[in-house]
Amino acid sequence: MKTPDLFVNVHKGIRRALFETIGALSRGAPDARSLLKTTLRFLEHHGANEDVLLIPLARTRVPELAARMERAHERITPLFTELQRASESMGLDELFTLTNGFLAAYLQHMHEEETAFDSGLRAAFSAEELSAFGMKSAQRTQPADQLMMLGWMLPAIPRDQAEVFLNRVPPEAAATLRRQLND
Repeated sequence: MKTPDLFVNVHKGIRRALFETIGALSRGAPDARSLLKTTLRFLEHHGANEDVLLIPLARTRVPELAARMERAHERITPLFTELQRASESMGLDELFTLTNGFLAAYLQHMHEEETAFDSGLRAAFSAEELSAFGMKSAQRTQPADQLMMLGWMLPAIPRDQAEVFLNRVPPEAAATLRRQLND
């Protein structure tokens, strides 16, 4: 694992959430719509952290990378917005199809972040500077959203890496998340 981890672990959690959501939609599960809304909240918060914290940071030293990241977000945002609106009223079969289309685009987006963006940021900033981004991301996340996102992330990453995350959260939250990991 690269330290600090900028994208990979959170993206593992996002992939887990998206694939479980796709499965629920494909089965017509009663909770599929609420699961999709939770997954979209995860993606929205993750994207907002990048827009509010990471892209402005990149702009200070690698403006061409920041511009590329902004263009990538501009491409994915209309698809996200369409899916968000559809999650309110579209039938589950149609929502399944729309979510699959979004998933295809979002997988490509995450790949670009994990490869081109990650290496460009690491070349321009120290590990300490990039760690500060992670701390600021956590600070602007409400506790309930932290639990939701870590609930997706931790089972998707190696247990030793999950323990690193658990050692950084308040003890009560860590206990809740450990129970989820052990279920």
